[in-house]
Order: sequence, then C-alpha cells, then structure tokens
Amino acid sequence: MAKVRKCYRTYKGEPRITWIVCYKDLQRERREKTFHRKRDADAYCAEVMVSLKNRTHESRTGSNEVRFKEIIKLYLNSVDQRVREGAIGRGSAYNIRIALIKHFAPTFEKRKAKDITTLDVEQWHGQLLRTLHPLTAKSVLHRVAAMERYAQKRGISQNAAFREYTAEVKKVRKDPIRIPTEEQAAHLLRVAELRRDHGMYKAHLRMRCFVNLAACCGLRFGEIAGLKRGYLDLVNGVVLVRHSLTTYDVLKGTKTPAGIRDVPMPLHLIDMLREWLMGNFVPNDRDLLFLTRGGQGFRPGYFFDSWRSLLDRAGLLAEKGGDQFHFHALRHFCASNWIRHGMPLPDVALLQGHENFDTTLQIYAHSIIGGTRQHEIIQRAAASLLAPIIEETTIIGTNSRHQIVQRAAVSLLAPPVIENILKTAS
Repeated sequence: MAKVRKCYRTYKGEPRITWIVCYKDLQRERREKTFHRKRDADAYCAEVMVSLKNRTHESRTGSNEVRFKEIIKLYLNSVDQRVREGAIGRGSAYNIRIALIKHFAPTFEKRKAKDITTLDVEQWHGQLLRTLHPLTAKSVLHRVAAMERYAQKRGISQNAAFREYTAEVKKVRKDPIRIPTEEQAAHLLRVAELRRDHGMYKAHLRMRCFVNLAACCGLRFGEIAGLKRGYLDLVNGVVLVRHSLTTYDVLKGTKTPAGIRDVPMPLHLIDMLREWLMGNFVPNDRDLLFLTRGGQGFRPGYFFDSWRSLLDRAGLLAEKGGDQFHFHALRHFCASNWIRHGMPLPDVALLQGHENFDTTLQIYAHSIIGGTRQHEIIQRAAASLLAPIIEETTIIGTNSRHQIVQRAAVSLLAPPVIENILKTAS
C-alpha cells in the first residue's frame, strides 16, 4: 500500500510544501520519495501500487544493482521463518545454509545478480566438482537455483542463469549401496549376539535390537530410534512404524505417507524386545524405546561408532577409503531376503514403506532373478516346450507375511537360536 503525504519544510528561510510517497517494498522495508508537485507524487504513487500488486517493483537499489550478499541474507531469513512455521526441518535449513555460505558466497556474494551468466555458473560448477561428489555439487546447484527463484518472485532480481544451467545438468547416478550377502548378514547377526569384552550390557542389547530390526524388519535408522513403547505389539508380533527421529532429536513423520506401516516381527526379535522392555526401558515423556544416558533420543552420532566396532569384530570393516557397509544396507538386504524367500513384490513394497512400486523394482530387481536362477528358469522354460513337465510348485500367495518374515529371519540365525525358536513355537 502506497500513500502520498503532504509535508511543510523551510528552505533558506522560505516555507515550502513537498509531497512524499510512502510505501513498503516487496521486502517489507519502508521507502520514501519526495516530489515538489502533487501530480508527480500521485503519478508515482499509482505506479508503485501497480508494480507492488504485480510483484515487479524494484527495490531502492534496483534489481539491476542488487548484489548476491543481500539476496543471501533475505533468503536465509525466509528459510529461518519457514523452520519456525514448521514448513521445513532444521536439517534442511542447515543444508541450505551450508550450500549458500560455504560453497556459493565465496565466489558470488560481491557480484551483482544481473552480471551472472550461464558460463559463470558452469565454471563455478566445475570448481565444485573438484572437491565435492557430483550428487553433492548438484544439490548445491538446486539450492542456489531455489534462492534465485525466491529473488525473482519478489522482484529483487530477474536473472535466471542458475536455473537455466541446472536444467542442463544431466541426472547424476547414485552410487549403489553395498549390500551384504546372506552369509555376511548371518555372520553379522551372530557376532551381534556376542557381548564385547568389557562392553556395557545395555549397549550390547540395544545394538542387537537395532541390527535385527533393520535386517529382519527393514526399518530405517530414524524409524528405529523413533520407536515408542506403544508401537510394539508383542502379542501379535507386529511393530508399528509411525515416526522418525531426526539428528536434532525431533520426532517427525515418516519419510513418505507410505512409510506409516505395520511390520511383522520374527519370534526371536519379539523375545529381544521383550527382554529390553523388562530390564532396560527407561520411562520418559515421549515414551521412546531407546534413549541415551542423558535421556535424549538415540541419534546417529551415538550409534555409528558402535556400528563400526561391530563391523570390525565381524571382519566386515572395509579399509580406509573403501566401500563401507552402511547400516542402511541392512534394510536393503532385508527386502532382498524377503524376495528370495517368496514374498510377493507388492507386499515387499508395502512393508518397506515405498510410496511407488517402481522404487522396489529399481532397488531390488537383482534379487528377483539372479545368478544361477536365471539358468534354471531358462532351462525349465525350454524344457516345457519339449516335453510335459510335472513338478511341484509353491503358490506364493498361500504364504502369509508373518511366515515369510519368520522363514527369512530363521535362515540368518545360528543353529542354537533356531532350536530355541522351534521349541518356543511348539
């Protein structure tokens, strides 16, 4: 909203009347412009009102003169406001701040927005690729392009060099996660059963629960850390996934709406969690299942040293700079193991919390038909054309999810553990 204000002034001892146009620009900063004639002030006031309504008004410095240092400041203030409103998380805000202050500002903060060309962006991107992974460099590009879009919508700058170049960058292929074999996963679970010398008993029990929830139920780390006591249905053998715990000790919703799911648990995991609840669960306001000594949620920083130690004891720790087994790889292994034991792909997608069925196919297609099974299937298909074949078949649909999850878990366990489970089941 702009308005014209009449002002009385004295110039060299003589009274004079001036007309001041007052308004707030698109950044909500107060602006004024003085005129000697009212009709000029009225004309400018009308022009300002139209430009503000169309969001094309230029600030005092003008969109052709503004420097990126000012745009960065405005954009980060907007990001902080969105965090306070709950529109984005603190982790996303932190990543935006790092991208702009650490990677973008040293090169561009003193330059005017109008002077940036696509060639400048391409050269800068080349510099990023010398020190950053291609995926990281592309994410920095996307965050700068988002800031550029913010500036254009508010009439601060009309340049689109970063968005134009970002559209030209080809899709970067993600490095595949190294997934343990069935033998490696089984060995890891057996080592997790052994308490480390002089190790804390409670930490040992917690690691067992984490590893088995990931390898046998396919839960993400944040979903395990965000489990509440009320989310364990030990009678029916189901774990309810409803939340995820962030690195800032904040409970948030699942990664996607499909992430809200009920996952069956094998018998040995039910016994583990019952043991944890009986002797190690600490009542707390959020009812979280796993807590640190200080009563906070169990975040990655508290866990991954223990995870590396477990890998080391199992002989699975890669050399420095090598392709390391991530904890998330157990989730991928879990889905592959379910598929190998006959679980239909739609059920795998449902229990993994995948929003799109295509995600399951893209990530785990190698487990559907792999290695010697391809030869077997091709041989059977050819033989069926040459002579009638009568063979016993198993209809996948007759197996319940609980049975398949149980069978997949039992295949990983040591013989003594299997015998105990069978005795319990009988």
